[in-house]
Amino acid sequence: MLQAQYNYHDDDSSSTASSMSQTSNPVKKSRRRVLSKEQLELNRARSRKYYARNRDVVLAKLRAQYVENREKERDRQRDKYLRNKARKLQQKAEEEAAKQQLQQENQQPSSPLSLSYILN
Repeated sequence: MLQAQYNYHDDDSSSTASSMSQTSNPVKKSRRRVLSKEQLELNRARSRKYYARNRDVVLAKLRAQYVENREKERDRQRDKYLRNKARKLQQKAEEEAAKQQLQQENQQPSSPLSLSYILN
């Protein structure tokens, strides 16, 4: 039987002396196990056997995950659409308010001597 020998790689490969000197707050780094080729092949063979025995269950689970993810994506797209629509309505309302304010500023009370009063 194969003896398991595990090699580990740190996810954060940039180890610096300053981060090593911080002993007051130790940070746990996640480590990835590097599997040998034999271990990878054994894992693949075990996965193939499991899939052969439980094909229906595995496929049903995949379909359920697909449906769930599709619903989440639809919800995300719907929310994005509604946010954009609300933003555009807000901009349109602000433009209308600015336009009305500009028109009000341009409308000066007409006096009988003003040219706009005479022409209207």
